[in-house]
Amino acid sequence: MDEAVEFEFVGMYSMNNMKYFFKKLLITVVAIIIMALGVAAMRFSACGIDPFGCMAGGIDIYTGIGFGTAMLLQNGIILLGVFIFDKSKIGIGTILNMTITGYGSDFFMYFIQKILTPDNLPLRIAALVSGIVIICFTAAIYIEANLGIAPYDAVALIISQKTKKERWFRWIRIATDGICSIIGLAFGNMPGIGTIAMSLFAGPLIAFFRKKNAALFIERKL
Repeated sequence: MDEAVEFEFVGMYSMNNMKYFFKKLLITVVAIIIMALGVAAMRFSACGIDPFGCMAGGIDIYTGIGFGTAMLLQNGIILLGVFIFDKSKIGIGTILNMTITGYGSDFFMYFIQKILTPDNLPLRIAALVSGIVIICFTAAIYIEANLGIAPYDAVALIISQKTKKERWFRWIRIATDGICSIIGLAFGNMPGIGTIAMSLFAGPLIAFFRKKNAALFIERKL
């Protein structure tokens, strides 16, 4: 191949890679922002939030540092363990998830409380169900983008891989969710039906969305 043509080919290939990366990055950012809205919807429902959020809510109740800050603190501590045991799980998506989800949830929660009233039970149930679906769907998208996953999401995955018990992933995740719920309860945040639902159904729902929607969306649209 002619040297000039080869250089041009390599340059175009690199440019396409960069475009692909930035499109994946944009999708990741949008997915995590929408995920924060799902977390806020579950918080508004007052029917229980996901187990990791339950722990953050408990720490917020006990210390008053704020939900977003509690989420960031938890993720920061877990990130150290992920860095030690499997750095490959860390990427720009990891940092984005750590910083956007909690504080984004606080931001959306502020406006939701201004607009809606928590006295409406059907509205709270709708917020709970939509929050679960939103969180699982957006989690599937950002996982498929493969730019790094949230530290807590990496824990069960690393344990199952290191112990060579990949088939036990779901049960390991349920166990870690249970630990988070217990810690949240110890700090004064009562787990609710939403917490139980996320513990039992988040894994299967995320797997479903990854198979049916997320992979197709990312691979064919970019």
